[in-house]
Amino acid sequence: MDKRLIKYPLILGLVALVAGLLLALVYNVTAPVIEKNKNKRENAIVLEMYGDDAKIEDISDTLKEEETSKGIYAVLKVTSDGNDYYVYKINVKDAFDGDESSFAVGISDGKISKLKFVSTGDSYAGMYSTGDFSSAITGKSEVSDSDVVTGATKTGEPIIESIQASLGHYGRNK
Repeated sequence: MDKRLIKYPLILGLVALVAGLLLALVYNVTAPVIEKNKNKRENAIVLEMYGDDAKIEDISDTLKEEETSKGIYAVLKVTSDGNDYYVYKINVKDAFDGDESSFAVGISDGKISKLKFVSTGDSYAGMYSTGDFSSAITGKSEVSDSDVVTGATKTGEPIIESIQASLGHYGRNK
């Protein structure tokens, strides 16, 4: 029997074993850094709203179907400066041309504390991303079209409905 039939597979197996061990070592070293960067990227809007020291807990499993149908795709419980906030990440399509708007609304003590738009596409929903709308609804426990006059009647409905659904979720889960 030829010794090469045994020698080469053993060498190949040894190389594969060493490569696998090195790969596992590199993964264990880089995984925490990758996870930290992923969380920081995903929660950038929350950290921008509440500061880099905010403690964030994902409680999206408390969402009901009627809330997700309003565009709420994540709920985070945020602790900042000793206070608890619920932050709702929302993505909605406006009723005018279907452009998407992405934003986060912060709620504390049953009232809107912060509103931050990430994007509004090229739609009329951009009118809602102005400081006028944010200041008009901050401190409120209920939101309607009458809170801001934009000249757009149907465009902002999904935005307002999703904020109202966020307030409902907060009331049910706080």
